[in-house]
Amino acid sequence: MSKVIRFPGKKTPDQESQEVIVARLEEILERAKAGEVKGFLLGAFTNEPHVIATSWGSVNFGQRMELISHMHMDLMAAMVEKNFFSTED
Repeated sequence: MSKVIRFPGKKTPDQESQEVIVARLEEILERAKAGEVKGFLLGAFTNEPHVIATSWGSVNFGQRMELISHMHMDLMAAMVEKNFFSTED
């Protein structure tokens, strides 16, 4: 079973600065330069209306599906945590 390393912070996307976005991407880039990343999948919103940037590298179709599934599970875990275990009102 794979271990998912979560990079998101506690703030919502509209609260994060451009510097935080760049810092997260640079963290992944540094890990790739160190040989710690074998492949990647990326999705990003752009400033252009209705334009989404997607990219992947060194992954085949099945591996892309696996990465998408991990992202989906991370999203679902965050939703369950927020809706069922959050102490916020």
